Amino acid sequence: MHGGVRSGPSDQRLREIAAHLRTAFRVSDDHDVTLSDLATAVDSPELAEIYQEIRALQTEQVQRLERLLARIADNDT
Repeated sequence: MHGGVRSGPSDQRLREIAAHLRTAFRVSDDHDVTLSDLATAVDSPELAEIYQEIRALQTEQVQRLERLLARIADNDT
C-alpha cells in the first residue's frame, strides 16, 4: 500500500448521493443538517431508503478498514 487508504467507489457514491440531496433540498455544503434530520423532517420513504444505503456503505467502509488494520497488526507481530 502506498501512503494510506485509497478512496473507493463507495466514497464516490456517498459524494454523489450527498450532492443530489443538497440539490433536491437546496442545502448548502456548510449547512449543518444530517440526513436523519432531513428524513424525519420530510417523512420521505425514498429519503429514508437513501439514508439506509449511505449507512450500509459507511458500515462496509468501516469493516474494510478494520480488516486492513487487522492485517497490518498481524504483520507487525
